[in-house]
Amino acid sequence: MDIEDFKKTEYFEWMLSQSDKMKEELTSFNQEYRDFIEGENKNLSVVLRSHLIIEYYMDRYIALAIPEVEDWKKLRLTFIKKLEIINNKRTTFGMLYPGVKALNKIRNKYAHNLNYKPKESDYKPISNFIQIWFSAAGKNLPSDFSQLIQEFALWTAGYLDVLSNGIKNHTPEKGILGYLEFIAEKMKIKSPNKS
Repeated sequence: MDIEDFKKTEYFEWMLSQSDKMKEELTSFNQEYRDFIEGENKNLSVVLRSHLIIEYYMDRYIALAIPEVEDWKKLRLTFIKKLEIINNKRTTFGMLYPGVKALNKIRNKYAHNLNYKPKESDYKPISNFIQIWFSAAGKNLPSDFSQLIQEFALWTAGYLDVLSNGIKNHTPEKGILGYLEFIAEKMKIKSPNKS
């Protein structure tokens, strides 16, 4: 259909009759899009960055923890699958697990609604974890959502980095199970020297 034929259709006439409404809708769309692209949604930015940073450290840890798998990237695991894999009951990651799971849920809520406003119930497991350590240090829990998420990401990434380095430095061929045995051996109380 050429342009001249198209101009003779009812659809073309209908479009012309809707031009004011279409212009209004286009203006609204342009404003909404501009707000998304130029707007400052600090919470969204912090959640996405924190999620990506934690996943980076999860990927490093998994490769070292289970060296029997030659190419983890080929498996194309989701974040939640990786989280389930690293939730080894013999490590203390179980303390972080509920918070990481909560962060993933918040990220998913943002994925479905860019204007999402996190509720306290969304991040309660994160607050609970941070509260333990801040209380022990005599510090107050961050009241700002973004600071709380950043603090949690720091703790989680740090924990995974420490485990990764421990495996890499002491039991690279044995992974996490070898490293846990290494630690258990180091935790034994030395018997006093007999002279």
